[in-house]
Amino acid sequence: MVEDREGVSMAKTPTLNRFPLFGLFAYRAARKMGYSAEEARLLGYSTALLYAIFKAKAQARKERGEKEAKKGLPKEIQAAKTEAVKFGGQQYEVVRGKGKRLDKTVVGHEVHEATAYDREVQAKFPEGWHERLAKAFDQYLAANDPEQLNTGDTLFELFRAWRDACKVGFNRVDLEKLTSWLGEHGERWPPAGTVSWARSPRCSLKPSATGLPISACSRASWLVRNLLPL
Repeated sequence: MVEDREGVSMAKTPTLNRFPLFGLFAYRAARKMGYSAEEARLLGYSTALLYAIFKAKAQARKERGEKEAKKGLPKEIQAAKTEAVKFGGQQYEVVRGKGKRLDKTVVGHEVHEATAYDREVQAKFPEGWHERLAKAFDQYLAANDPEQLNTGDTLFELFRAWRDACKVGFNRVDLEKLTSWLGEHGERWPPAGTVSWARSPRCSLKPSATGLPISACSRASWLVRNLLPL
């Protein structure tokens, strides 16, 4: 509990680091694309990890001009049969298991399994919030076709929209605000009087209420162009 300026006790708003939130978001996107729960957990964790590595490398280059040291693939992967799978606009080296299901990924020159999701993503959520936000993310993703989510930066742009709208402090997100934001920006999108979504991958959205032309090919593009600061 925290106190306001008048000393009245108030419930502290729960917050969470962006890594597990992105992992859950990617997990729900994978389920929408048709992956099994086990495969989706693997892809959810791998996606959050990959973008965390991207960010760390960019920061290292910016601050110290460091270059990535070359590393070879783990021996167990060298001996296994891997293939490239595209998910969320990124390529992942994967190993398939029984029934040709995704069993492992190689991210950051390390091998990962779906159990990492339980440990590094789901376990980080306050009680009840993993399930609550899973439903909210499903609603938010409902208007996007699976093929669209797998194209370009669509998945990351959709993530960036709610991340930036609900951020608090350093690398954290206000969970109550996030839940409300996702509800407002789910299937009821876009706001009345602005634009109409087109399903075609080569679409041209109608002009906004201001009369200014808006050209885009996805709901994610509209979010980035209209909600995120330049």
